[in-house]
Amino acid sequence: MKADRRIRSLICAAALGVLIQLMSSCVMNLVFAFFPMLANRYSDLLSGFIRYDIKSILYICVFSPLLEEFLFRGFMLLGYKLLIKAKAPISKKGLFYLLDLIQSLLFAFYHGNPIQGVYAFILGLFIGWLVFGTFSIMSGVVFHVFVNTSSLLLYRYGNADLHDPVFIAAFPLLALLSFFLIRSIRSGFINEDGALR
Repeated sequence: MKADRRIRSLICAAALGVLIQLMSSCVMNLVFAFFPMLANRYSDLLSGFIRYDIKSILYICVFSPLLEEFLFRGFMLLGYKLLIKAKAPISKKGLFYLLDLIQSLLFAFYHGNPIQGVYAFILGLFIGWLVFGTFSIMSGVVFHVFVNTSSLLLYRYGNADLHDPVFIAAFPLLALLSFFLIRSIRSGFINEDGALR
């Protein structure tokens, strides 16, 4: 029963990764509509390192998410456990917020450019919350794999106009669906009383 619930939560994390990527692409395309110079710089940046050979696809979709999750969110969980043991003079919730902010800033700087840095910072905060809420690095890994994979697919095949009024109208529906997926992910790892399963 416990394993089934966790597997269902990880499947929801995968679906959430795709939804979040669609929504963030929509937001980025709206920003790019007002600031075309940013769109050109971002396109140049991506075309400089995105290749569609097997080595690049594996790096972007598998190895990079694994490395980044263990490096950044793993740091957060380890730091949390060590500071709780050391009886840090800060509340558990305050400690989480502090560590989530630190790992998100490091994650943003790691991406090395302002456009991806802002995106990585926001995504890092969310993944940190997801990993901390489930106390499982795997939820972050699965989410990150599907964000990167859907991003790569959108970049390669995404001829859809993501700032089209129909897509923008669907944005609240995507957000609502994301909310329910988040609840489902957390329910796979957290009891009703807030304790870990």
